[in-house]
Amino acid sequence: MKRRNPGEVPPPEDVNRAKQAADLLPAYTLGVLDDDEHLLVEEELASSQPLRDEHSRYRATIDVLAAPTPLTAPPHALRGRVLAFVDVQPEPVPIVDRRSRMMRVALGLAAALLLLLAGVVAGLWAELNERESQIASLQPASSRPQVDFSQPLVWTALSVAGSTGSGYFCRTEDGSVGWIVVEGMPVTAGNVYQLWLVDGERLESAGIFVTDAEGRGFGVVRASAPVTGFEQLWITAEPPGGSPAPTSDPHVSVTIV
Repeated sequence: MKRRNPGEVPPPEDVNRAKQAADLLPAYTLGVLDDDEHLLVEEELASSQPLRDEHSRYRATIDVLAAPTPLTAPPHALRGRVLAFVDVQPEPVPIVDRRSRMMRVALGLAAALLLLLAGVVAGLWAELNERESQIASLQPASSRPQVDFSQPLVWTALSVAGSTGSGYFCRTEDGSVGWIVVEGMPVTAGNVYQLWLVDGERLESAGIFVTDAEGRGFGVVRASAPVTGFEQLWITAEPPGGSPAPTSDPHVSVTIV
């Protein structure tokens, strides 16, 4: 930095450099700056007497702290005071090691994931109940299926052929109703996805559903008998409204357990 005439107002960039050098001065005195910071402080020291004075005070402090302390014999009464202090039994302080902290963090994450899954399941149940109500309103009372929604659920993971898509097929324990949740399905304009229940040569349409622009979709699996009476669930792409029989290879084929 160039020297200034007495009374000359320094430009803002010089003021900023001077402040930065003052902030870096302790680290400079300890010798822990990188090359650029070290050069900045050196340049400011060459032109600033107050900064040099401050540097001298830091050096004096470090010299005092680094000076060896002479060893002296402890006072005679110190032993008695220490023993009296030791006789006081403090409350035990639990020692929490790193493994215990990591275990608590892991348990916390697991609890959060369980809450998230519970929320997803609750959302699915709500949507399923809403669809059940809509369908029930269109059916005669005598033909409406009686479903016990308090029974356990059986989940089966599924994958989408030829893509990274995935999802779940879920059913009630008695197989009276089931549904699928998928994501990453191939997006095909003008088509729908159709569900099929397969048992050997027996093939039964189980409903249709659509996906959003991200390939995500939800469909209720409907059959004339419990889905547990079938071996597999297929998902194929079909024209709008569905088809009486599959017109393409299944994107999904999952074994019903």
